[in-house]
Amino acid sequence: MAEVVVSSNALQRTFQLKYGNQTGTCFTLDVDGRQYLITAKHVVDGLKGGGDIEIRRDSQWQSLPVKAFFPSPNSVDIAVLAAPLQISPSLPLPAEPVNLFVSQDVYFLGFPYGLSMDAKNLNAGFPLPFVKRGIVAAFVAVDGGAQIIVVDGLNNSGFSGGPVVYQDVSTRELKVAGVVSSYRFQEDKVFEGGKETTFSVRSNTGLLIAYGIKKALEVIRANPVGAVIELGK
Repeated sequence: MAEVVVSSNALQRTFQLKYGNQTGTCFTLDVDGRQYLITAKHVVDGLKGGGDIEIRRDSQWQSLPVKAFFPSPNSVDIAVLAAPLQISPSLPLPAEPVNLFVSQDVYFLGFPYGLSMDAKNLNAGFPLPFVKRGIVAAFVAVDGGAQIIVVDGLNNSGFSGGPVVYQDVSTRELKVAGVVSSYRFQEDKVFEGGKETTFSVRSNTGLLIAYGIKKALEVIRANPVGAVIELGK
């Protein structure tokens, strides 16, 4: 099987986002001729019906007004943001979590610890994200018809809100499966001089938690207010 390449279709849709003191990742999704920004709900915690977020461009944060929509139930860690203008090129990247299987390779994009690739001349001033790989370890059904995708892959701070993408085994297309939420941690005891103390430290288990993109699509189709996509842009 040919090696999968995460192309501009995903790279140029992924942006570094800031809201208040929180930084993370967001990405564009095109649905029915309109464009939306998708991120993790906890990255924009406190953003209600609308407000301003910031997107990193030309080495600085630039303000962007958005309307905000959230899936039901509240536990789903996804936010759908509608901006007044198209942010990224409308490159093909369907959001279709079908033909994704346990043990299949997936890729997640984002800005770990605020790091990025400098690609101002290649991406209209926007930095390009890091790309990491894992495999689907499990699917977990949760309340309200939502799905959690558990990925065996080392997630880092800053990837929250980024896309999880995969190659459809039937069409060979790159598609969006989910939205990075967090990672599973464990509490490790702290020892001093060979003796166990009362302290513990959280460590990354290497299990990434993502929410299936289906819930974002439900919100979008119930609120078709994204920026109209300009042909050729």
